[in-house]
Amino acid sequence: MCSPPRAPPPTRKRVAGLGARRSPDHLVRHAPYRFDETGKLHAGPNPNFKQVANGLPGLEVRLPLLFDAMVSKGRLGLEKFVELTATAPAKIYNLHPRKGSIAVGADADIAIWDRRAKSCWRMR
Repeated sequence: MCSPPRAPPPTRKRVAGLGARRSPDHLVRHAPYRFDETGKLHAGPNPNFKQVANGLPGLEVRLPLLFDAMVSKGRLGLEKFVELTATAPAKIYNLHPRKGSIAVGADADIAIWDRRAKSCWRMR
């Protein structure tokens, strides 16, 4: 469950247009919670909407959703996606150029991305 709920199509379209012009903190609903009873599920597995913690947990969900909504649909270039998801956050936290770049002397933190892969997430 995502709270606040996913925005309606006109809003999503407007936000998608911001992708090339905004920093990552404007584009992602942050959820600093664990996906268990100590965090997102603190009110149990079937909370009412008022009991649900805000946001959508986990980068394992967030990055593929952002990639699909923006890059796969031609709203954002691959280079801008990398900037928004790696370079800009590293700069925000003063970790750049050691993080968020591929360069001599930088950490070798590299994600291999299969843009053709299909994923499905569901509550167990």
